[in-house]
Amino acid sequence: MNKFPRRQIRARYTETTIRVYQAYSPAIAEPALRAGTFVPPFKRERMTWIKPSFL
Repeated sequence: MNKFPRRQIRARYTETTIRVYQAYSPAIAEPALRAGTFVPPFKRERMTWIKPSFL
C-alpha cells in the first residue's frame, strides 16, 4: 500500500503570498522542461484555476 495520499495539495505560503504546486503528466511536463515554457500538448483552455475557500 502506498504511504502517501492519492491526492494532496502542496503549497508554500507567507503572510502575503500563497504558491500552489500543480503536477503534470510526463507527456506535458517533459516537453515543458525542455522548452522552458508550456508547449503542446499543454492547453491553456484546459487549465484548472484553484479557487480558495475560507469555509
